[in-house]
Amino acid sequence: MSDPAWQWCTRVNPKDRLRVKCNYCKQIISGGISRFKHHIAGTHSDVAACNGSQEIPLPAYVKHQCQQLLDAVKASRIEKDMEDAEEGYGDPHEGKESEGEYVQLEQEDVGVSLGTTKGKGIMHEGGSSATATRKRRGASISSVSRGRGRSQGRTGGGRVPTMKSSNMSGSIKNFFPNYTAAGAQPEIRIAMQSKDIIEAADETIGRWFYDASIPFNAANSYHYQSIADAIASVGRGYKMPSFHKLRGKILNNIVRDVKTYCDELKLSWKATGCSVMADGWTDIKNRTLVNFLVYCPLGTMFLKSVDLSNTPKTADVLFGIFDKVIEEVGPENVVQFITDNATNYKAAGEMLATRYGTFYWSPCAAHCVNLMLQDLGERDDMKLTVHRCQEITKFIYNHAYVLNLMRKFTNGAELIRPAQTRFATNVLTVQGIVKQRSSLRQMFSSDDWAAYPHAYKRKATTVVDTIFDVDFWESCVHLLKICVPLVKVLRLVDSEDRPSIGYLYESMDRAKEAIRDNMKGKKKYMPIWKIIDERWSGQLHRPLHAAAYYLNPAIRYLPTFKKDREVEYDMLDCIDVLVSDSKEQDAIHMSINKYDTASGTMARDTAVRCRTTMRP
Repeated sequence: MSDPAWQWCTRVNPKDRLRVKCNYCKQIISGGISRFKHHIAGTHSDVAACNGSQEIPLPAYVKHQCQQLLDAVKASRIEKDMEDAEEGYGDPHEGKESEGEYVQLEQEDVGVSLGTTKGKGIMHEGGSSATATRKRRGASISSVSRGRGRSQGRTGGGRVPTMKSSNMSGSIKNFFPNYTAAGAQPEIRIAMQSKDIIEAADETIGRWFYDASIPFNAANSYHYQSIADAIASVGRGYKMPSFHKLRGKILNNIVRDVKTYCDELKLSWKATGCSVMADGWTDIKNRTLVNFLVYCPLGTMFLKSVDLSNTPKTADVLFGIFDKVIEEVGPENVVQFITDNATNYKAAGEMLATRYGTFYWSPCAAHCVNLMLQDLGERDDMKLTVHRCQEITKFIYNHAYVLNLMRKFTNGAELIRPAQTRFATNVLTVQGIVKQRSSLRQMFSSDDWAAYPHAYKRKATTVVDTIFDVDFWESCVHLLKICVPLVKVLRLVDSEDRPSIGYLYESMDRAKEAIRDNMKGKKKYMPIWKIIDERWSGQLHRPLHAAAYYLNPAIRYLPTFKKDREVEYDMLDCIDVLVSDSKEQDAIHMSINKYDTASGTMARDTAVRCRTTMRP
């Protein structure tokens, strides 16, 4: 099922490819995937248009995608007709309605494509990133005459004249579909190309990258392979879009698509709710800007940016700006408003939540965890350890001979490991030094080090003394026992792979337990816990975190789940704040009882299997 349209329908019978059920309007369509595409696109080609349903509306981008697939097939047919006419394989105007007998051909059933699908990435639900779907460019059957389907602009599931034996001329490549998507089986013609031709094509692409100074990571874009797919679907002679076309028509079309997608996100806010994020930063011109973004399960949308360079950043001023943003999004759609933990932002956020009373203000979790690490880093023992590690790395990385020598003894491993924040980088660097302890000791004991002209200068001897100091290594291990569990939490909350709110409560508990087990003694770990709890209880912890923890089935059904009073109270508080209708509140409480006891739909085998695989 390589056609992208299969993701929007379901087979009525797994063995029957000609009867499918629309995922949106639930209508059963006969005629296979091609006719289904006409149903979604709303072309009214002998099939009713899909209008979606009240529960699952038809997204505009899905309709647009199907229309593009149909247009691509149509364009390929026209191109092939012209080639046939030029090469003498047949008259492109042959095959009128009165000529020949019509048969229904299903592209996927016969294994031969009657057109091409346009290579374009499809945006999937749940994130800003999307993957390029597999595309198929089927070589047209040159002997098939186009009739009514072509004249009316219909493709895919249209009717075409029966092939005649006298028209079976043409190369064998026309009877094999062309796969150009990454990971797909290559076309026979491509597989038989010489290595030199393939390398020449690669070098042409590379030359464009180098000439235009395009970063190499641009090749990781999900649109990268789709460029080749789209060009291959058009065929030889395709002219790349000009400078003016890129900055004009094409840009306008893409902007239109983005606006359509953003409109879909806005519609979803009413059903799922959303989180509004205020991200303050300073640009290279030293302007103070605040970006406002809105997150929902379908994706994150940039709303707008406000320049506060010439504006006092008082709580009252920020409150006025935040209030306008909430009105723009719709207070009934907002679940939480997120800012950093600065005093003025915190005060403005709490004023906002108090005014409406229907959503929460939450501090940025990554910022709060980083503040925990910073607070721990202010301890004298940690500050000294970090300082001594910095002396080592500065000396090694500021001297080319020593740096090359270090890489020789560590087999290319680096000591400095960048992380999300400055102090997290310090922690990982300490970890890197500890991992290379034996290698560093061997290096500073080697003949290569003895041959270094500056080996006996003060800075060098200080570093050597540190490397062979047993107390230094013990202090490094002590720092890692305390800070590494929190760095893991920071990675979790700063990750874009999945929403982290359902795991934050549990991860903080596990981090504290890990620190307790590492320190082995209440007198040792309690001062650390106190520093963490001051940030957690006083700033980071919100009822939403406890509710998300409670409603995460991957955690809720574990034997180690803790249903304490704090969790129960926060869960009830969320229901009272986020749901105003008393009947809905009662229904939620009934559902929670089934969720607690894993009864009803929660007892189904599918629900049990998906507890740990689906996002909460």
